[in-house]
Amino acid sequence: MKVVFTNLKPDVWQYKVASTLKKNGIETTLISILAYNKDLFKGIFDEVICLGLPNLKPKSILKAFLKNPLCFFDFFFKLMTVKADGVICHGAPFWLTSFFIWLFKGKFPRIFFPYDWNSSMYKDVKKFIPKREFWGEKYSSLNCDAIIHKNSMEELEYLPKEFNIKEKPILHFSCYPLTEWCVDYKPKEKLSFKDKEEHIVYVGFFCHTAHQSMVSHVTEMLKQGLHVHLYTNDNLSEELISKIILDNKKLKNYLHMHKYVSPNKLSEEISKYDFGIHYSEFTENAHPAVEKVGFGNKRSSYFEALIPMISQKKLEFVSEDIKRHYLGIVIEDINDLKMLIGRFDYKKSIKNIKKFRKMTSVEKNIPRLIKFIKSLNEK
Repeated sequence: MKVVFTNLKPDVWQYKVASTLKKNGIETTLISILAYNKDLFKGIFDEVICLGLPNLKPKSILKAFLKNPLCFFDFFFKLMTVKADGVICHGAPFWLTSFFIWLFKGKFPRIFFPYDWNSSMYKDVKKFIPKREFWGEKYSSLNCDAIIHKNSMEELEYLPKEFNIKEKPILHFSCYPLTEWCVDYKPKEKLSFKDKEEHIVYVGFFCHTAHQSMVSHVTEMLKQGLHVHLYTNDNLSEELISKIILDNKKLKNYLHMHKYVSPNKLSEEISKYDFGIHYSEFTENAHPAVEKVGFGNKRSSYFEALIPMISQKKLEFVSEDIKRHYLGIVIEDINDLKMLIGRFDYKKSIKNIKKFRKMTSVEKNIPRLIKFIKSLNEK
């Protein structure tokens, strides 16, 4: 059995799924347009078909072509001749997924995997997303053979009816923890063991057109004497940092900015903190569904690091699991966080996270994906 993955460049979800498929004897191929972290993905895919472009600017593409035209011919030759039992077309960008879904029509099952649906993120999606992206999302939805969905299944109810989602085979496959990235609980290596103060970490995007900035919420945590460590993909300006700390030197001592850490090393890095936080406020641009159904890799990163998670009650898909399995703290008001931390049974939560991450691991769920792809070939 062979599975092909397409993307602008590979991401963490593809690393986890491809590496686990390989351990189950499944052959994997990566099709990538941009250059990527080869050290991280070394040995993950059996075959790599990659243009290795630095970006998609016309000048960069022309320069790359003139420098090595054979690379382009080789890339497209391999695209036209690749064979597989299924291809997972990963978006965004959705114009690219639509290209691969068109290209592989009639060759093997094409699975559309929209990591995040634009159409359930915004009230007026066409106002914030380029037309080519909306068209690509729609084309991919209509013409794929099946769909992989990572968020709450309720999200599908909010998508445009013209996408005709309900007519497709759908597999729910979230951002699960990867066992090889899971670390043990080492209380004496916690920063809080040394300074007797609580440390909270945030991983991911800090600002987004559908989300309000987290500035005010981070400020409130700092005011409570909680250390906040940010590992964010956004470039936070000095002006924004000044707003967070209110130009207060005391608050500045509690805010800690960190450089990018490779995903395979992230769990070890953030395991020294006490909690991971998933906290969002949404703008008037956001679709009502996005509060209830969203799910990202944050939870897996925190649980791989074996740290309890802090989440808002209104982020239902995440907070319901946290509350049901006692995996962290669910809050309604950020100002109550210090008090809730003081009442929290940390050791009980650590035991529960160990069980939960094993139960929801990629390894535990990969047989469902294999069965799903095989079923598409039996039609």
